[in-house]
Amino acid sequence: MYLVVDDRFKLLSLGVRDGIDAGNQIGAAVESLTSAYSVCSSASGRDQEEDWLGSSSNQLSSALAGLVQATRCIAAADAATPSGVSDEVLNEFLHSSVLSTQIAYQLVCESRKLEVLEPSQPPEAQANILQRNAEVNTKCRAYVQELTAALNSCLRGLPGQREISEASILVKRRRNDLVRFAEDPTVIEFRATDQVSSADTRTDFTGAAVEFNQATVELTSCYTPTNFGRSSLRFAGAYD
Repeated sequence: MYLVVDDRFKLLSLGVRDGIDAGNQIGAAVESLTSAYSVCSSASGRDQEEDWLGSSSNQLSSALAGLVQATRCIAAADAATPSGVSDEVLNEFLHSSVLSTQIAYQLVCESRKLEVLEPSQPPEAQANILQRNAEVNTKCRAYVQELTAALNSCLRGLPGQREISEASILVKRRRNDLVRFAEDPTVIEFRATDQVSSADTRTDFTGAAVEFNQATVELTSCYTPTNFGRSSLRFAGAYD
């Protein structure tokens, strides 16, 4: 599925945000269930917490699906761009994305280990269940923290949404200017220069258009602030 630059990063940001929210909800649901399972209550009294855990797990799954889709689109776009990001930056981004899905899976699996305390169980068995549930709760809290860190690291080194939006607006504006110039060269005034033939003008225009397109691709696919600044200068030079 093809996604434009703006959409790729919106999808990535959305996946990260929803993933963090869902992870926190799972952690809260596990803690609530740990308390609910610590007493011998009826099943109906635990339904709400169990439903909460189930819906939060589904939300996390959907968020991670969006994250994976955004990751695939960004990686594919970078592979098709001659001036793509450095291997170090891209590998760190891909590693963070993979790590996020692994931790999310571990979090959901761990949350399912909670056990219900039954009145018919002997005191020793009940004590063991309480201890195991407490350990599950502790591990889930740790997984939630790791998941949040991994998801946030997916955004590290990538341009922010504001930079992407500004770049997209600038590209559209400059492209429209070039189209207008191609249709009517008089719309843009030039400083007096030596006379040149129409063939030379067409050749120069074609070369400028090629450089503009290459600069546009580089500008909209850079990931680090340094690359973004360099690409912006190239884009400005290509437009001039």
